[in-house]
Order: sequence, then C-alpha cells, then structure tokens
Amino acid sequence: MPGDGELPGTLRRLGHGGPDKLLRVPVATLLSWISLGLVVAINCVILYSNLTATASVTAAFARKGDPELAHIDVAALLKAAESGFPRWVWILQNARHVIVFGAATLALTTLALT
Repeated sequence: MPGDGELPGTLRRLGHGGPDKLLRVPVATLLSWISLGLVVAINCVILYSNLTATASVTAAFARKGDPELAHIDVAALLKAAESGFPRWVWILQNARHVIVFGAATLALTTLALT
C-alpha cells in the first residue's frame, strides 16, 4: 500500500504524481502500447477486408465499366477460388485472428495492470 500522500504505481506512471513524477512511463511500455495497438488495428483491417471481399471485388469490377466483368458472379468466383485451397488454410487464418486478438488483449491488460 502506498505511503501517506503517495500514489499507486499506475497513477504515478500516468503522470498523476506531481511535476516530479510526470512522464515516468517507461519507453518500452509506451512502445508496447503503440505497437500492440497497431497490430490489433491492422488485424481488424485484414479481417474486414476478408469479410467484405465480395462487395469489394464487385465494386472494383463495376468501376472498370467492362461489360464482361459486370456479368461475373463474384460470390461464385470467390467461392470457387477458396475451394482451391486446402481446408487447413481457412483454419490457420481463423487461428491467426484468435491468436492476434487474444495475445494483444492479454498483453494490453497485463500492461494496464502493472
């Protein structure tokens, strides 16, 4: 327990301990927050692009203005392309998302509690 007038370590690191204790967040902690935040954000973008692939390809084909592309069933095309990969690729892709989100959440929670 902190002494009289002393703030817990987390509050000290956040700069709530007076002018002499400002900016006491270790560089490694700050870089961890930034890099883990980027990892989560980039994985969100990857997941979003996977989930919206049909709409994205359809829109890209429409922008080309090519009548042949306009008649392609994009959902069927992507399904046929996916079926060419072994099943373990889909499992690995989903496992990667679970590991990235889970590990980043665990690491960020650990950083917040220390």
